[in-house]
Amino acid sequence: MTRSPASQNRLYFLLQRTAHALKVRADTDLKDACGLTTAQIAALNLIKERAPVAQNVIARELRQKESAITAMVKRLDSRGLIKKKRSADDDRAWALEPTKKGMDALTAATPAFLEINALLDQHIPSSQAKTIAAALTEILNSLDNGPGNDT
Repeated sequence: MTRSPASQNRLYFLLQRTAHALKVRADTDLKDACGLTTAQIAALNLIKERAPVAQNVIARELRQKESAITAMVKRLDSRGLIKKKRSADDDRAWALEPTKKGMDALTAATPAFLEINALLDQHIPSSQAKTIAAALTEILNSLDNGPGNDT
């Protein structure tokens, strides 16, 4: 049986280890810069971009269970990074918006992401970056639409 190019090159293993190492590095840098994790910054960024936005939208965009986002929103709210108000469309839902403190945290996070992107730029030739990004996007889309997607 012939092994596929992905298998021969151990792409899944390398992608998983690289993603984990990048997340650990970014989380460490972000905690130093603004006291937040990559997941919290991702949620805060989506809240900023889509405000006022419901929690279920954040959960869907981040491919997380709504219960995980509820806990994250509680932490962001308790730190004064977001404000919650009742949704105009659904009395049972919250509409989320960033506060000035939340916007300041996003600004403080920028250098950490610049460093991570500089590391990627250092190791991925610019001629290949667009191709890699397109392939990763296609994989994500395929996984979103495939079997086993319960988010």
